[in-house]
Amino acid sequence: FEYIFSYKTWTSKERMSYVERHWIYFLGFGAPCSGLCALVAREAPQFLDTALFSCLFPFLILMAIRAVPVRPKARGLQYFPFLGLVDHLTASAVKMGSRFL
Repeated sequence: FEYIFSYKTWTSKERMSYVERHWIYFLGFGAPCSGLCALVAREAPQFLDTALFSCLFPFLILMAIRAVPVRPKARGLQYFPFLGLVDHLTASAVKMGSRFL
C-alpha cells in the first residue's frame, strides 16, 4: 500500500490514521501470502520461499491498487491506535539522537 500512499502524497500521519482505521483489512490482506511463504520456508530451501514471494508480490501490488477497504461494523473494531505507540517511540528516539548531532 506504500505505492498508493506515495501516489496520493499522504503524510505519515494520514497513512497511520488510514491503517489504524482499516487495521483488520490490512491484517487479512497480507496474511495468506505470508502464511504460504512461511509454510514453504519450513519445508523447502530458502530460495523457494523467496521465489514464491517474488511471484506473488506483483499480484499483491495490483490488488492493493484496486483495494477499497470497508470499515468494520462492530464498534470495538473500528479504530485501533496501535501505531501511536510506535510514533511516540520513534519521536523520542529521534529527539534523543538529535542531542548527539
